[in-house]
Amino acid sequence: AGYDEEMDWLLEILSWPVEWSALHGIAEIKTPVLKVSTRSDATPHKYVVRRAGSSYPAQGVSGLAFPYQLNRAPRLTGSAAFQRGLDNPIPVQAVPPAWLAADNGFASVLAMAQAHDPIVQLATAVLADKGGNVIDLGCGNGALLQKIVTAVAPVVPYGCDLDAARIAHAQQLQPHFAANFACADLFDPDAPIWAAQRRYQLALLMPGRLLEVDAARAAFLKQWLQQHCANILLYAYGDWLTRYQNLDGLAAQAGLTLLNPDEDDVVVGLARINI
Repeated sequence: AGYDEEMDWLLEILSWPVEWSALHGIAEIKTPVLKVSTRSDATPHKYVVRRAGSSYPAQGVSGLAFPYQLNRAPRLTGSAAFQRGLDNPIPVQAVPPAWLAADNGFASVLAMAQAHDPIVQLATAVLADKGGNVIDLGCGNGALLQKIVTAVAPVVPYGCDLDAARIAHAQQLQPHFAANFACADLFDPDAPIWAAQRRYQLALLMPGRLLEVDAARAAFLKQWLQQHCANILLYAYGDWLTRYQNLDGLAAQAGLTLLNPDEDDVVVGLARINI
C-alpha cells in the first residue's frame, strides 16, 4: 500500500507545470508548490525550459507568471483537512428530552445535575461495599436512581410516584428495570409496591413528604422504612430547607433524626426514625 501511494504522489507531481532555468551558475526549478535553487554551469544568458503539465494542485500558488495559474479558491470540501474531519467526526451529544428535568421539578438538566450530585455521592459511599436494592420514594422519572445505578454496582433500583407519565419516563430511561417502577401512593398500605416485603439497602426520601399527610399515614411509612430499609437517605431542595432553617430542622419536624446535624448547609444526609 505504501509503494502504490508513493507512486500516486510521483505521478501527480509529474503532471504539474514546471519551469527549469539557469543563469550565471544558478539554476532554479519552479513548481506550483515550491521553488528549488541550486548550482549549475555558468552561462552568460538565461536558459529556460517549460513544461505545461496536465493538472494543477489544489494547494498550488496563484499567480500570473509561469508556472503559476490564477486559480479559483479551492473548495473547502476538497481540502485534506476537510477529508480528515469526515474520517474523525466529532461525537454529537443527543439533546435530552424536556421532561428529563421538568418531571423532577427542575428548570434545566444542569440544575438537576447540581442538586443530584451530593445525593449520588452519599448514596455511592453507602452502597460501595455491598450494592443492593435501592428505593426512591417519590422517584419522578427515575433520573436520580439512574445516576446511582451508573455510579455504583450492583444496584437494583425501585421507585414509585403518583404521576403515571413520570413512571412511564422512568421505565423508558431504565428499560432493564421497567418492572421496578410503579405508579403508587407511597402512603397507601395496599399499594402493590409494598406487597413483596423486600429488603432495601438504601431508601431515598424527601422528608417534607411526611408533612403533607396526616399522622397515621406518615406513621405507616416511617414504620415501613424502619422494618425494610438498612439506611435512610434524606434530601431536600429550596423552600423546604429555608422554611425549616435547614435539613436537620425539616427532618426533626417529620419525626426523623439526621445523623450529621452539625452541618448547617447540608442538603443530604443519613437519618434514623424517631420512635
